[in-house]
Amino acid sequence: MRREWAPVDARWPAEALVLGTGVAAQAVARVLRATGVSPIGVNRSGREAPSFAYTIAWAAISGRFTDGLPQAVVNLLPLTNATQNVVGAELCNRLTQALFINVGRGSTVDESALRAALGAGHIAEAWLDVHRTEPLPSHHWAWSHPKVHVTPHVAAISTAEDVVADFLAAMAALEAGKAPQNAVDLGDYE
Repeated sequence: MRREWAPVDARWPAEALVLGTGVAAQAVARVLRATGVSPIGVNRSGREAPSFAYTIAWAAISGRFTDGLPQAVVNLLPLTNATQNVVGAELCNRLTQALFINVGRGSTVDESALRAALGAGHIAEAWLDVHRTEPLPSHHWAWSHPKVHVTPHVAAISTAEDVVADFLAAMAALEAGKAPQNAVDLGDYE
């Protein structure tokens, strides 16, 4: 411990991959842009989404980033059959000393691939707010890994009032024959 009062040097790379392009991912993209980072949205279709510098299809990652992936990846994917373990060895092994943040769903990340990527230096640091099993068991390797920061699913704090209000708004939209405001478009994931 250096015991000196100094500002934290929080350098972000010029670009960051944001896995998912929904409402939460768009909010993250706006924050990244405000800090000078160019957010690249990734979804299954490549359909453009607001707030991103540009959006690519998941399948186009290899062709677009032949010289290596951006050094920051923020995962905001929903959990579907198609996204289960989608952040796996194929993606992790293409990273170089990257920052990985998971605020999507825990089961979208292959934990063994993540652990291997941390050990190999593909991922320099991981911030994990969501986990396959919650609460994260006390014996889980992430608790003691020197490159991992564990947070208890607090990327968004919901009150009972928020949940009830959102539920009632969704129910009213469905009863009116409309899609709820924050519905996940599963068409891209099925």
